[in-house]
Amino acid sequence: MAFKNKITWQNQNVLSDAVVIYKSNSTFTPQTKPEPLVTITDPTTLQYEDLAVEDGKSYYYMLSAKLQSLEKFSEVKKVDIRA
Repeated sequence: MAFKNKITWQNQNVLSDAVVIYKSNSTFTPQTKPEPLVTITDPTTLQYEDLAVEDGKSYYYMLSAKLQSLEKFSEVKKVDIRA
């Protein structure tokens, strides 16, 4: 059975160039964030499906609204994948 995590958001930063999604197997901060999982540049896209998840594992996600070199970060959210 394939698993996925569907991530949805509302981007209230109307001037942003992109939404960046970060993912890790352990918690992190904006200062210790991993490489981006994906960068979404289409402003009409408000969801992403992460297909690289496994049943019984936990993942940590953080989103950011990016405008050139500036980023506004969300809180890190823990997601437990369960069948």
